[in-house]
Order: sequence, then C-alpha cells, then structure tokens
Amino acid sequence: MSESGVSANLGKRKRRPASKKRKRLKRPRKPKTAYNFYQLTVRQSVCQEVWDLIGRSVDRVLHNEHVARIIGRRWRAMPEDQRRVFQQMADQDKFRYRQEKDQYDNMLRATLNSDELEGGEGEDAGP
Repeated sequence: MSESGVSANLGKRKRRPASKKRKRLKRPRKPKTAYNFYQLTVRQSVCQEVWDLIGRSVDRVLHNEHVARIIGRRWRAMPEDQRRVFQQMADQDKFRYRQEKDQYDNMLRATLNSDELEGGEGEDAGP
C-alpha cells in the first residue's frame, strides 16, 4: 500500500449501524428559585456599580464576591410584596419543571420497556 492510502484511513472511525445508535435523553433543568430570578435581573446593574465603586483593576474573583454580597443583602432587605414577583416566576418555573420531568419519566419508561421487549424475544428462542 502507498503511504497516502495508509494515512487516509488512520483518522477514520468505524461507524455503528444506524439501528444501534440511540438518542440520549436529556434530563430537564432544575427549577430556578425566586432568588435566582432576582439575581439574574439585577446582576448587570450591580456589576456596573461595583466596577464604578472599586475600579476595574480588581481581581475578577474579588469582584464577584462583592457582587454576590450586595445582591444577597438587597434580597434579604427586600419587602415581601416586591419578592412576590420573583416568587411567581419561580412558581411558573416549577410548573415547567414538573411538566418536563413527567415527559422525561414517560419517555424513559417507554425506552426501558422497549429495551425489555427487544431483549426478551431473543432469550425465549430455545430448543
């Protein structure tokens, strides 16, 4: 064989037949909390405040610590009526998660049941 023929096959992998390949089920993302939604809403503005306050020469880790502390303090000081908006967002996300989780569980059960059916047919064929 020539050198070009050998080197052309080195990087190639053998493919499995299409029937053996399975799509991996993706688990649903966990629901966000009310604090998560609040943090996502105010983080940009708090980051800018911290940059203005301590300057941009500060280490990124130290900057993130300052931002997290400020967001946490503001969340704890926030009245319940203002928190309610974020709690409603969290409730909607919990509902989304439950629906996606139910669909995921049903698909998982269906996949497991089909695996049992495929495997069970070949085992019973005996003399």
